[in-house]
Amino acid sequence: WAIYSNVSLVAGLPSTPLVGALAVPVGGRYRSLVNAGVFAQLWRRLFEEGRYRLYDWTVKVDPDTAFMPRFLRPTLQARSPDRAVYLLNVLAKLWGPIEVLSRAAVDAFAAGRATCEEEVNPIGKGEDYYLHLCMDALRLEGVVEPALLSMGRWRTSP
Repeated sequence: WAIYSNVSLVAGLPSTPLVGALAVPVGGRYRSLVNAGVFAQLWRRLFEEGRYRLYDWTVKVDPDTAFMPRFLRPTLQARSPDRAVYLLNVLAKLWGPIEVLSRAAVDAFAAGRATCEEEVNPIGKGEDYYLHLCMDALRLEGVVEPALLSMGRWRTSP
C-alpha cells in the first residue's frame, strides 16, 4: 500500500509526497469535490514510480473510506490482472470512494495518458468521473461489480 499526500499525515505511516496544495473547490450538480486535477497528478506519480507493476490490481480509496481488502480479494482472484479492466460499482458507473484497476488497465492508462489529457478535460470534474471518462476514451473494459460498494447512500444516482 502507499499513501500520497502533500503533508506527513501520521507519525510512523510513510507517505509519498505530492507537490503543491491539494485543496479543491466544491461544485457541480451534486456539490462534490472538483478534484480531477489533483488525482491526475497522483496518477502521473504512480506511473512514474511503477510500483503498481508489482501487484495484480491497483485500488484507490478515499481517505474517509472503510476499506476491507478481504472482501475484495475473492472478486479479484476470479479475474485476470492481464486483461485491461476496471470495476464499475453503483448503477454500472465508476462513482464514489473506490476505484479498482487491473495491472493491464493501469499500464494502458499510463500509455494513454496523453489521450486522456486531450479528450477529457479535468476542469470541473470529480476524480471518479474523470477516471471513468478516461477509461472510456481509452476503450478499456468496465466490468460491473455491484458488491464493490455498499448501496447504502447510492439508492439512486448521486
